[in-house]
Amino acid sequence: MGTVRGVNGFKGRYRVSIWRPDGTLRYESSWFDNLVTDVGLNRIGIDKWLTHCHVGASNREPEFTDVALDSLVAITTSVVSSAASAHGSEPYYGLRDITFRFPTGAAAGNLAEVGVGWSVGLFSRALFIDAVGNPTTITVLSDETLDVTYQVQLYSPPEDIAFTATILGVERACTLRAAYATSGSTSFGWGISGSRVLLAPVSASVSPITAFDGALGSRTAGPSGVAAKADTVENFPYNNNSLEQVFEATWARESANFLTGIKSLWLLTNGLGAYQIEIDPPILKTSSLALSLQLKVSWSRCELEEIVPEEPLPE
Repeated sequence: MGTVRGVNGFKGRYRVSIWRPDGTLRYESSWFDNLVTDVGLNRIGIDKWLTHCHVGASNREPEFTDVALDSLVAITTSVVSSAASAHGSEPYYGLRDITFRFPTGAAAGNLAEVGVGWSVGLFSRALFIDAVGNPTTITVLSDETLDVTYQVQLYSPPEDIAFTATILGVERACTLRAAYATSGSTSFGWGISGSRVLLAPVSASVSPITAFDGALGSRTAGPSGVAAKADTVENFPYNNNSLEQVFEATWARESANFLTGIKSLWLLTNGLGAYQIEIDPPILKTSSLALSLQLKVSWSRCELEEIVPEEPLPE
């Protein structure tokens, strides 16, 4: 079907808290920005990428090529809270807030760097900063507990994306648009899962891709009309550094035989948002034909740095 691309930009930020033995808060930072690494972007196509938090003592500036902290002090997999949601107004983005806890004394020392990722790699890295934005060091005492909150954000395509695709020998004008952009659900909208980007297997109740005989909806809705779920979905292996996932959806002979043809598609990825695609002219599928469509979704760093809010989102 051709390449389906969008401005699927990832961004993140941190906040850290230090707790005294009696449970009172001794220190809490403001939110500070991060750098999403090259290996972190690749990890999205491979496996889980939000399972470990790392803290260290180096004050070297983060670089896209970083794969680990320079001076590791401690790693934790203990998660206090983790929740997916979505920003309810433009610019639309999905997010996940996850708070990691280092047990009492585990992160003791002078800390200057932080990262999240997996056991041997970083999705992001940042330096601790002071109130005016300069790199700084925080000190955690041996009887204190450290919490690190990471908020990762994924921006949906802000505008329609036009492309052409040849389907059944006919060149067709296609329009890609985000769908359900204000939904924070990981099974329906833009909530971030922290897992590998895949289309889920088709089940009796769920299909990651559906054909419709109606037109596109708004960016906060989906296509209209009669629906027909794909019968099978195949995810292709990820190619390193491609930052894209290719998959193929198939409708059997008895599926999606709309009188006016397949006018639009809706698809949901595991962790990379929901999309809708309009096809003109529609695909006139009949019961003598099984239809397979190959699609591709891609991702990158966020290009909308300046409009990320500086304060926590409302509950």
